[in-house]
Amino acid sequence: MTESGAAVELKGFETPGWFALYAPMGLPPAIIQRLQDAVAKVLESPETA
Repeated sequence: MTESGAAVELKGFETPGWFALYAPMGLPPAIIQRLQDAVAKVLESPETA
Protein backbone atom coordinates (compact mmCIF):
# COMPACT_ATOMS: atom_id res chain seq x y z
CA MET A 1 0.00 0.00 0.00
CA THR A 2 2.85 2.36 0.80
CA GLU A 3 4.37 1.86 -2.66
CA SER A 4 1.04 2.76 -4.26
CA GLY A 5 1.18 6.21 -2.66
CA ALA A 6 -1.53 5.45 -0.08
CA ALA A 7 -1.90 7.63 2.97
CA VAL A 8 0.77 7.32 5.67
CA GLU A 9 -1.83 5.83 8.05
CA LEU A 10 -1.84 2.69 5.89
CA LYS A 11 1.91 2.05 6.16
CA GLY A 12 2.47 -1.64 6.87
CA PHE A 13 -1.03 -2.55 5.66
CA GLU A 14 -1.10 -5.92 3.91
CA THR A 15 -3.72 -7.49 1.70
CA PRO A 16 -3.99 -11.26 1.41
CA GLY A 17 -3.79 -12.83 -2.01
CA TRP A 18 -6.67 -14.79 -3.42
CA PHE A 19 -7.77 -16.32 -6.69
CA ALA A 20 -10.89 -17.67 -8.30
CA LEU A 21 -11.46 -20.41 -10.81
CA TYR A 22 -14.52 -20.14 -13.03
CA ALA A 23 -16.14 -22.74 -15.25
CA PRO A 24 -19.27 -22.85 -17.36
CA MET A 25 -22.59 -23.69 -15.73
CA GLY A 26 -23.58 -27.30 -16.12
CA LEU A 27 -20.00 -28.61 -16.08
CA PRO A 28 -20.12 -32.33 -15.33
CA PRO A 29 -19.29 -33.22 -11.70
CA ALA A 30 -16.40 -35.44 -12.83
CA ILE A 31 -14.73 -32.48 -14.55
CA ILE A 32 -15.29 -30.24 -11.51
CA GLN A 33 -13.67 -32.88 -9.29
CA ARG A 34 -10.74 -33.19 -11.68
CA LEU A 35 -10.20 -29.42 -11.57
CA GLN A 36 -10.47 -29.37 -7.76
CA ASP A 37 -7.94 -32.17 -7.46
CA ALA A 38 -5.50 -30.44 -9.82
CA VAL A 39 -5.75 -27.10 -7.98
CA ALA A 40 -5.30 -28.81 -4.59
CA LYS A 41 -2.19 -30.58 -5.88
CA VAL A 42 -0.67 -27.30 -7.05
CA LEU A 43 -1.51 -25.50 -3.80
CA GLU A 44 0.14 -28.27 -1.77
CA SER A 45 3.37 -28.17 -3.77
CA PRO A 46 6.49 -26.61 -2.22
CA GLU A 47 6.99 -24.45 -5.31
CA THR A 48 3.63 -22.77 -4.75
CA ALA A 49 4.16 -22.32 -1.02
